[in-house]
Amino acid sequence: MKNIIKKVSNLKKESKVWIITIASLITVVICIALIILIGRRIDKTLSSSDNLDTNKQQVVASEVNDRDITPSEVITSEVESETASEVESNGIDETSDTSIDKQVQVEKAPINDEGDPQNNGGSGISMDISSVSKEDKKNERMTYGIDVSKWQGVIDWKKVKETGVDFAMIRVGYRTLDKGIIVEDPYALYNMQQAQANGIKIGVYFFSTATNEAEVIEEARWLTDFIAPYRITYPVAFNCEGFTNPSNRQYGLSKEERTSLAVTFLDYVRSKGYTPMFYAAKGELEGSLEWDTNRLASNYKIWVAHYPQSFSSSSKSSYSGTHHMWQYTSKGQVSGISNPVDLNIAYFGYDSEATAKSDEPVETVVADPNALSNQGEESTKSSPNIVNGQYFT
Repeated sequence: MKNIIKKVSNLKKESKVWIITIASLITVVICIALIILIGRRIDKTLSSSDNLDTNKQQVVASEVNDRDITPSEVITSEVESETASEVESNGIDETSDTSIDKQVQVEKAPINDEGDPQNNGGSGISMDISSVSKEDKKNERMTYGIDVSKWQGVIDWKKVKETGVDFAMIRVGYRTLDKGIIVEDPYALYNMQQAQANGIKIGVYFFSTATNEAEVIEEARWLTDFIAPYRITYPVAFNCEGFTNPSNRQYGLSKEERTSLAVTFLDYVRSKGYTPMFYAAKGELEGSLEWDTNRLASNYKIWVAHYPQSFSSSSKSSYSGTHHMWQYTSKGQVSGISNPVDLNIAYFGYDSEATAKSDEPVETVVADPNALSNQGEESTKSSPNIVNGQYFT
């Protein structure tokens, strides 16, 4: 009996040892598990914090890329944006994939820029604008003007005003054929400032070689920003030529595609408060040969280039389509301009100047006549866009 009691006692002692051992092991396992779990939660918290900081940095970087500004400016600067009504009414969605940076890298090219898509013309009849009499058309609302670019050299705008010129359409820029970048006409600021200073009302035009919607919006935005401090009374025109040349950036685009690009440009111009106008040769517009003429003429002013074999103050273009301005020669002679210049008649006019869209002060520029030391040689070139008599009757 004693042996049995002793054995039972030993078993109880051994059981207690096993229970204590097992309990200790369970406690150790639980502690290890808790340590691992807590460690994982700490890592997860730290990782989430790092991801949040990364996301914030990405947002800042995105804002910097979209607005072309430094990170410090993200907090302090404000960027003007167009109203939703302007975007919706003109079909321009600047938040889409085709939207572009507000600021564009722009060059001011030398006079002899090989990428310039517009060469000096020199076609049509040679005539002095002073020979055009307004008396024959005194009962009609007509104004007489010129369109100019760097090819006219340094212009004496005081003398131009004395010839009776009412308005000037001034080229402010173009997209190059070689690099496809926007270039400021080197005499744009000088011409706008001096024409205004001498009482000549101004309009402007841009020579486009855009191949897609993003590029043409970029052109329109740059143009309207550029001219905002000036009193642009006459229309803002879209000019696009030479697209049938295999070396042209736009070669291969259909007339529907090119028309849509023009529409996008002109709608943007209108959304900024300017009068949009489309420029093209008579032969391109007739029968919608190169453009969807009906689509353009039903929405915008049309500026037709048609050079007759003779001209008098009672002449009219033989282009039968709707048009509001007629460019009748590129061999005009105007006092104050040493090189040939395009002459125009507008079948509309304005009693007063428009106000500038921006009150931003502008620095007065002075044209450097030395920059045109070889201008005479360049001005003898014929435009490759005036071929096969497309500007003639």
